[in-house]
Amino acid sequence: MARHPSDSREQSSAEGVMLLAFREKYGITLTPKSVAVGPNEHIQMDGWSEKHRILCECYAHQGLVKGGQPHKIMSDAMKLLLAEKRLGGEWRKILLFADERAADSFQQGTWRSVALKELGIEVSVVHLAPSRRKALLRAQERQRMVPDS
Repeated sequence: MARHPSDSREQSSAEGVMLLAFREKYGITLTPKSVAVGPNEHIQMDGWSEKHRILCECYAHQGLVKGGQPHKIMSDAMKLLLAEKRLGGEWRKILLFADERAADSFQQGTWRSVALKELGIEVSVVHLAPSRRKALLRAQERQRMVPDS
């Protein structure tokens, strides 16, 4: 069966690679975690470490963020804050990017960067192999072709 043009398998796969790159860069292993936020509601964290008290959301996009993408990233920031509240105590909260350009507007010079800093959310960047970056760029191009409905 043919894949739908909006299929995000490449991004999901890249998130696991990003967590491995984080481990190589910082020596800390992060694994996915489901956090209960209500009687029947859960949020899925891309990465966490109970030992190091880290919560992490990954963003594999390559290049500048556009359109609704910044809203999705700020939504991930809200997930980090809610997970911290539900787990209790202070946690190191990280938005992990796979591209410097995608991370740029969350690091300096925008209201988003100020908000993240004020809320104690770090922005970190890990680098992917060129072949992985190319696969993500191809996927982004394919996804861009999906008509609005």
